[in-house]
Amino acid sequence: MKTLVTLLVIFVFSNCFSQDFKHFEIKRLNSFGIELDLDNQMNESYNFDLNTILKKERKRRKNKTAGIIFTSLGALTTSFGVLILSNKSGNDEGKAIQGYIGGMFVGTGIVSGGISIPFFKSTKKRRKERDKLIEKYAIEK
Repeated sequence: MKTLVTLLVIFVFSNCFSQDFKHFEIKRLNSFGIELDLDNQMNESYNFDLNTILKKERKRRKNKTAGIIFTSLGALTTSFGVLILSNKSGNDEGKAIQGYIGGMFVGTGIVSGGISIPFFKSTKKRRKERDKLIEKYAIEK
């Protein structure tokens, strides 16, 4: 019974203490020009740097996606607002409401476009940090 519990604990927690990289992480590191070195894989700083590279890349991709979404949303709402403002139909009350709604869409679009700027700046910062670490371990070509 004692050995059964011990084996069960080992099998349950064996994945938690693993320092191996997943298949897709190895492919991502290879795309950066980094080959995993079996001699250095037991080195803590080596593993930490490679994990940092992967983490920076994940953050960069998420920020870039968010920036693209906010930029496209801003462009769509701004153009929709301008389209509403340029419409000449309706009476005086209708034109006033149309002007408010169009202005609201234009303002929302401009704000959404402004929100995307920090995401793109963060993307550039993460890429520079990632590239600095990649230079340290990249294969000489």
